[in-house]
Amino acid sequence: RGLAPGVSSRLPIQHDEITGFVSSDAPIVMHATALKGESACAVGDPDTVHILWSTGGDFQKQALSPTGTDYSAALPALPAGSLVRYYFVARKADVETIIPRAAPENTFGFYVGATASVWSDDFEEDLGWTHGLDIGEGNEGEDDWELGSPRGVGGDPADAYSGSRVWGNDLGGDGYNGQYQSGIQNFLESPAINCSDCVGTRLQYRRWLHVEDGRYDQARVLVNGSVVWENPNTNEGDSHKRDFHWSFEDLDISSVADGREIVIRYELQSDAGVTMGLFSYPILMAA
Repeated sequence: RGLAPGVSSRLPIQHDEITGFVSSDAPIVMHATALKGESACAVGDPDTVHILWSTGGDFQKQALSPTGTDYSAALPALPAGSLVRYYFVARKADVETIIPRAAPENTFGFYVGATASVWSDDFEEDLGWTHGLDIGEGNEGEDDWELGSPRGVGGDPADAYSGSRVWGNDLGGDGYNGQYQSGIQNFLESPAINCSDCVGTRLQYRRWLHVEDGRYDQARVLVNGSVVWENPNTNEGDSHKRDFHWSFEDLDISSVADGREIVIRYELQSDAGVTMGLFSYPILMAA
């Protein structure tokens, strides 16, 4: 009890995600830590800890070496522009812990190489985002985008990625359940962002998304009206997207953003069935 989400109480390990600049000129050192004494149910330190990492293909498996309670490994130097997805597997006898929770569908991530920030927003102040309803009856809560503190209900996070505020669908409280409504399409739209001097523009943000398979509900990111990401639509309709941590997301939007003024739009469309929750934490970068 009392451990971070996704950490097993029997074999507890923790990882602090890489943030900021990651050089393409040197190996990348990764760390995981065994949390001694965090639970009366713990079975002790892991016998093995592995990192599984990918730059877009199959995941490669690499062992971490222990030094006390710290486990570390050096990934090879990777080309600038690489988006690295990774997770950890710790084992002791027949006990296994995987972080983040639900990996490899959920992963940690980072971008390799230098970027220059064009525009960013941590949501602690209102920089001029707008929201509205495209499809619906206009009933209370159909346009449920809110700026505020998440409350940890309906699959939502208990805390913002940084600071105290997020933009999200239905933050809970006052009779709300933390989930978007059915049979609607609503949006959150950024103010205009000047990318006229940008080359190789990327959109990077932290996301906590719970949405049904794209066969039923659609979560989209658009730049100047062009879809740059949407949740997968499968024939089976059972590939629901559920983040259990603030996932790092990186999108190459150069084809629709370089040399232009742009508007970023987060859009949610739901059918008449199951509903979940949606959050975003955007930051715009130019590579």
